[in-house]
Amino acid sequence: MANAQGSYEAYCHVLLSGASSANLTLYFFPQPPARQVYFIDSPRIEAGGFEALKKSLQKDLAQTGIPFLVIPAENAASLQNSIIIIPSGVFPRALYERLPKLLSSANVLIYNGMPLSYLLEADGSIAQNENASILPLPQKTHGWETFEANSSLIYYNSKTLDKLGGIGEAADDLARAIISQAWQEGNGSTIALANYSGVKTLFTSSSIAQGYPRIYFEADARKGILDFPKASKFPGNLLHPTLVSSSRALELQIAINKSFSSSVFLSLSLHAMLEGTSVYVQKIGEANISRVWFRSVSLQSELPPGNYVIRLSDQYAQTHAASYLHVKEITVMEKDSVEGAYSFYFEEDGVPLNDVFAEVFLDNQTFAGRQPVSGGYLRINPKTDFSKTHIFHFDISGKRISIESTPSQSIFSFYAVYGIPAVLLVAGVYLLFRRRRTPFSLIFPDAKKGGFLFVRMKKGQALQAIGRASRAFGKVPLGLYISDIRRELEKTLKGEGKNIVLFDENVLEVLNSLKEEGKISNYGDFYMQKCTDARKAALLRQVYEKLVAAGRRFRINKDGGIICGQEEIRIHSQNSLPKLPKKGRLILVFENDEEIDSFRKSLLECEKEKLRFALAIRTKKAILTTSERLGEIL
Repeated sequence: MANAQGSYEAYCHVLLSGASSANLTLYFFPQPPARQVYFIDSPRIEAGGFEALKKSLQKDLAQTGIPFLVIPAENAASLQNSIIIIPSGVFPRALYERLPKLLSSANVLIYNGMPLSYLLEADGSIAQNENASILPLPQKTHGWETFEANSSLIYYNSKTLDKLGGIGEAADDLARAIISQAWQEGNGSTIALANYSGVKTLFTSSSIAQGYPRIYFEADARKGILDFPKASKFPGNLLHPTLVSSSRALELQIAINKSFSSSVFLSLSLHAMLEGTSVYVQKIGEANISRVWFRSVSLQSELPPGNYVIRLSDQYAQTHAASYLHVKEITVMEKDSVEGAYSFYFEEDGVPLNDVFAEVFLDNQTFAGRQPVSGGYLRINPKTDFSKTHIFHFDISGKRISIESTPSQSIFSFYAVYGIPAVLLVAGVYLLFRRRRTPFSLIFPDAKKGGFLFVRMKKGQALQAIGRASRAFGKVPLGLYISDIRRELEKTLKGEGKNIVLFDENVLEVLNSLKEEGKISNYGDFYMQKCTDARKAALLRQVYEKLVAAGRRFRINKDGGIICGQEEIRIHSQNSLPKLPKKGRLILVFENDEEIDSFRKSLLECEKEKLRFALAIRTKKAILTTSERLGEIL
């Protein structure tokens, strides 16, 4: 089915039952995927791990149901639409003589070894190839590269088997390449499920209008592949934005491009399909169609957040067009409110909302104002009784969202002690120098006394508060927001009988003073105890927030690696290359796209570890993303 960007979206419904966990990947290939694997047993060189590779690869593929046979080179000439693995550092002459026929039969040759300037004879000697110019391969490659030859492909790496590193890892890499058909241009999208039973719809983007779907699944201890016949785009089109905050009043442009032998009377309807089930039907009308038919309609329903297939069907249940629609999820939480000033934090699919307006209604739908949302935050000062529970309603991005606000006990305590009926205004934050132990002085207006309220705090107390805020996330340093530190500073003051509500300006002055003295570190808007890698701590906090927002269970290891189901998430370090996990996939998080581009360029160097990592990216064992886009993967 087409999407609004001019590309296509392939989808497939899968029925799941009886699995506690499952990873499902949908591929969409331009060519039929080759399923039969042949492992060439012939004279070889630079292939000391031949037997180990054969056994390991055979075991990996057997789990998925892909046939694996070992044959001599002279039996390969008749193969068609097969995957042929040549585990020799120099190309065998017996196979080279059969190469023209192999390359005209839609085969895929996987070869790690030297270019074809030399050939390996049957007696184990190496001879120069006088016909090397017929099929030239480059002297140096960066990881695996794909070359077209007649109707076949060559998946080539100049590294010999002995130089690829661990045989087990090499077998795993080859198995992943075979499953994902790494030499084809088809994209693959993976979802992870836990304790899910029922129908699940898989989607993957594609640049082609027709192709061959493949599903690869890992469910508990089982693995498998499901291949499907050629699938094509429906003849008609449904054009609309692919990603929307609200589906109500969504404009759709409908076109049926199909020639009928005579005029056909059709009764048309739109169906919104969620996980294979029709959750909404909208009648479009009746029409006599002979060739081309156009119509513009508005969707009349507010669909819940999710991934939908929108289908245009007739009274005979025939589908004429289909499209992909993602309705974003907007969430709101109350965050950093103080007496007299409510503060709410909005996210859309885990990303802070920005540069939008919300109309706010209080309790019985009393209009409370139109407020901007910036950086996720909306702040409002309604005329209401702050000691009572209220329900706020927000009309935002075409949706109505409601949240209940309950008074904070700490705010009550403050006013019980000081009797100040209005919000505290910060007059200033000063650093007083007395001997070696310099306290901070916080100055507040005291409405009751008509003067100021002085609150003093020692530097040691402030550092201890920052330490407590950091330990709340575990032993690994994570970046802290000002609000995290503010809460701990307020607890410190409360422990001394001073129930004070601080503002960000107070805390920022304290933090700036500590930073100037080298007591703490910061990176952007994040602060942390003095550490060697402030950037890593800041990015770890952003990853932490994304995982929490996605509802994923995870743990943070001592080295800063995050284990999340079958995935391992790491922060990119500019000084080292992360180790690939033996199972599952690695998600490597960068600060921005410039870092990703620089990292990809570094992988072009002919070093064993970098070549292996480049292959892992190609086979989707390693994913590169920014902290901002991590939520899309989760």
